[in-house]
Parts: sequence; structure tokens; C-alpha cells
Amino acid sequence: LASEMRKNPMTIEDVFRVSSKAPLFNIIILQDRLAQLMWRKERDLHIRGNLVWVNGERDTRVKFVESPNGRFFMRILMQNDAQNLHRPINKHKFVIGCDPYEHKNALRPSDGASYGFKKFDPNDQEFSNSAIFEYCARPSPNVFFEDHIKACVYFGAQILVENNRIGMINYFLDRGYGDFLIWFQGATNPGIFAGDKSKQLAAEYIDDYVNNYAHKIFFPKLIEDMIGFDISDSTKFDRTMAFGWTL
Repeated sequence: LASEMRKNPMTIEDVFRVSSKAPLFNIIILQDRLAQLMWRKERDLHIRGNLVWVNGERDTRVKFVESPNGRFFMRILMQNDAQNLHRPINKHKFVIGCDPYEHKNALRPSDGASYGFKKFDPNDQEFSNSAIFEYCARPSPNVFFEDHIKACVYFGAQILVENNRIGMINYFLDRGYGDFLIWFQGATNPGIFAGDKSKQLAAEYIDDYVNNYAHKIFFPKLIEDMIGFDISDSTKFDRTMAFGWTL
């Protein structure tokens, strides 16, 4: 259908549709949503910047600072006076999912990616059941890990980490932030192992989300990533996998 609409367009948006041989997700829905976002200014979608420790002192409070080169794309800004360094006080409201990396240099480097997500909230129709920040970058591993400690503190959220990259989990534990890691009942390690079954499960969650809540996606690069997603070569699709772990 996408191929036919591109070849015989009836709208400007149809001209730019992508034809995929075997799309895993509904690309008609995704491309319709992408077309909607393309007409909106980036500033209307999110604010770019970094999370930093207040006064530059680690293990204090966290604030968001706008920057044109920032690694975080935020839809929600929090008040830092409500933070708690020792426990995820908002885990009933927010969750973070992360597809990390461990090595500074790699033969086939990919970015580390994560999404913050606001859980269902009937009193907040704007942000309920949607991603509230996007992170996709490749600084040094320790900077990447520290960025996510700050994200957990900033939102008071727990984080689900793909645990075949144990370096990030160990970093959280060594820094005293183990309570922010998600542990599954009966598991000996936090996080989720990225085997084929886990990837398939993540894809199923994404598929369900796209079919029901695509209008809640406000990150164009995530949509582009999902349109081309290939589960047999998932390392190329950092954003899609991170979103799957988040869901």
C-alpha cells in the first residue's frame, strides 16, 4: 500500500512515503504520524540540552540546561527540589529504558539510546502514556552511564538496562544507585538480556503501541528508525530497541 501511494500520490506526503520489503510495524500509521510532525517546529516538540549536577557537585541535585549540542531531547522539565538521591520516588509515574554500550571504540560502533516514559495518568492527557525524553548519542561510556544516573534522579524513575552490557549496571551499583535499576522477580541481575526472545517481545510491545498510540510519539527520528527496523540486525536501530525496552 505504501509503495502504491508513493507511485501514485494524491498528497504531498504520499510522494515521500517509504516502501519497505517487509516492514515489522505498520508503516502507514508511522508515516502518517511522521508527516504530522514534519510540519511542526522542533521547539514545539522538545527542548534540547543536558542534565547536570547542581553547582557541578556529583550526588547533589540535577537540573536541565539547554544546549544546542545537548544529548537529551526533553518534553517535560522537572523541579529539582522534589528529587531524592537514594530512591526512585516517582517510579509509579515514570520509567526509563536503555540500550547501552560499553566500549569507547568498536568495530561497528552504534549510539547508546534511551527513552523516558510517563505511565498512564488519567489526569495528564498531554503526556500520559508517552515518551517524555529521547537520548541517542555516543559519549565516553562513563559519561553515558553518568547521564543516566542523572536522568533517574531527575525524574525519580527506575531504569531497565539491556544487561548483556553489564558495564552500565556495575556503574550504577558502584555509584550507589542500585535501587534505580529494575530487577525482575527471581532474577540474579537487573535489566533484561537482549536475546532473540527478548527482542521479539520488545518488538511486540512496539507493534501494539504503534497501532494504538502512534499519535503519542513526538520524536521523528524514532519513527524513521522504526520504519526501517530489521529485527535480524537490530544493532543498527538503537532508538527502536531502546523504545522497546522502555515499553
